Amino acid sequence: MQAASIILDWNRTLIEFPDEGDIWSYIAVRVLKDAIFNGRIRKAWNIFGSVLKLKLWKMRFDAGNLKYSALYDLYNSKILEGADARKISELTSRYAQTPKIKNAIDEVLLNTIKRHSGRFKIGILSCGYRTGIQEILKEAGYGDIFSFIEANRLEEDKGMVARFNYSEVFHNKKEKLLQLMKNEGIDKNRTVYIGDTADDDGCFEIVGYPVLSSLAPGDYRKEFREKYPDGLVLEPMKYSPGTNYYKELDNLLHKIGN
Repeated sequence: MQAASIILDWNRTLIEFPDEGDIWSYIAVRVLKDAIFNGRIRKAWNIFGSVLKLKLWKMRFDAGNLKYSALYDLYNSKILEGADARKISELTSRYAQTPKIKNAIDEVLLNTIKRHSGRFKIGILSCGYRTGIQEILKEAGYGDIFSFIEANRLEEDKGMVARFNYSEVFHNKKEKLLQLMKNEGIDKNRTVYIGDTADDDGCFEIVGYPVLSSLAPGDYRKEFREKYPDGLVLEPMKYSPGTNYYKELDNLLHKIGN
């Protein structure tokens, strides 16, 4: 018998950030500081100029005037390429330990799915940074509930970073989900997919139970309800001992898992 599953996006689903800009900015600034500390002035100057350019380009991207690929091509060529892979890994771990990350994750959602971890295969399908996702979940105490994390990876060559492969999931998320369900022995009709925007429509369409995250932007919430009238829309909740799971989602998972 194929398994029931809960598959989630990452940005604006399990963490409030709309994209991976925050973690990449954190890493870029510390790569810059490291270059200054080690007296690599020309390298530091080039990184500084690239960080400023990335901030401007991010504004253009958010306004819809720049392609996703342009941001990462610049970041790869000016920040990541040739960096010590172990150093980037260390910075990723340190980022996961920063206090603001604990406040940025949706602990209500994580706690809800944790309640059902014994009866579902739970995984993530995201365009985000795989190692960053793993470190944040591990630091928050939820890493062990996930059977798989399918996300974009850093490519390495002899211990140095070659690039962040940003297109691994981005251009074919629906096909990735179909392949994932096949490989993991997952029943799509008993799968809950939780996402946040129209980028997840391809995934919402092929599972039995589409769910919109509580962190989803307001302009898509109405659209989701119209497209998926039988879908579930999560409303924002603050984690506390008395409100530590989404009751409607919890009831749905009980129904599917039994």
